[in-house]
Amino acid sequence: TDPRCISSERATVRMRGNGGSMSSIMNETLKKDWTEFEVECLPLEMLLAEYGVNISKDRIFIKIDTEGAEAMIVPALLSWVKGAPNINKPTVFLSMHSKADKAQRAQIAEFLNLFPFFAALPARNSRTLRPAYYDTGRCKAGVALHGNARGDVFTVEMVCEWCDYLLVADDARAKALCPDDTGVPRS
Repeated sequence: TDPRCISSERATVRMRGNGGSMSSIMNETLKKDWTEFEVECLPLEMLLAEYGVNISKDRIFIKIDTEGAEAMIVPALLSWVKGAPNINKPTVFLSMHSKADKAQRAQIAEFLNLFPFFAALPARNSRTLRPAYYDTGRCKAGVALHGNARGDVFTVEMVCEWCDYLLVADDARAKALCPDDTGVPRS
């Protein structure tokens, strides 16, 4: 297990935690009685490079569930993911718990629009997405994906504060998640 955290830049930060999943570097989630410690943070692409992961060759799945730090991490991934052809983009599960400002939400929307297939799974405060974009449970083994081939589904206003996104770029991976009769995710 690597004890470092992912952030937009390399730095040592103060983190607090309760020994569970709520550890955070975000000030608004920190509790006074939690244990405080320092942790090294670095951009994801630096960490992957240290481990020899090559986005041009390796299949990558990224789960981002950072209890509010998504607004720091997702924009840091923009140039990295933007530069990869769809076949090499990672599959991403993004769990949003964020009160991002408008500029951060614009970057998150840009990131979401880099993926031609997505599913949105509602949670608290998910009213920003159109209900048609939520997973309907149609797939018995997998999740129904929606198309975003033009990369224009997500706007600043549509980035949810509390929901999960499954983002897929590669056609073959998308078809494996939930093929319909034609094998193509719904648009």
